[in-house]
Amino acid sequence: MAGTISLNVPTKNAIWDDIAAEFANGIIHCFGGTAVAVTTTAPGTDILVKFTKDGGAFTPGIAANGINLGTASAGEIEKDAYDYEGLGLVAGTMTWFRHYNNDLTKWIQGAVNTSGAAMTVTTTAVVVDSPVAITSLKYRF
Repeated sequence: MAGTISLNVPTKNAIWDDIAAEFANGIIHCFGGTAVAVTTTAPGTDILVKFTKDGGAFTPGIAANGINLGTASAGEIEKDAYDYEGLGLVAGTMTWFRHYNNDLTKWIQGAVNTSGAAMTVTTTAVVVDSPVAITSLKYRF
């Protein structure tokens, strides 16, 4: 039988900083509808937006234009100071996202909205070829 554990803030900060290093220069894919189980490798639905640094091209295995997290504080972590943007690839309403590491083998999954979510954006209504920006990205446990 498993029990519940608690982590103090310095431990949480250390874990988040390790995660930030593991996810350095990653990419965020946004999807619509109901999120799949985090254990599901292929989401099985269209990618509505791919977020990168300044909306630049992303190539797995290369650091250019990847998304980075800042330094953990108070047991949580946010995106760094750079701007992260994307263009609508498929029309729809963004409801969830996957933040992938640089080689797309690991991910963090969460909700996206214009407020009150792990990731907030300028709009969840995706129009093909229209820009969308991340306004906040904050992870905590």
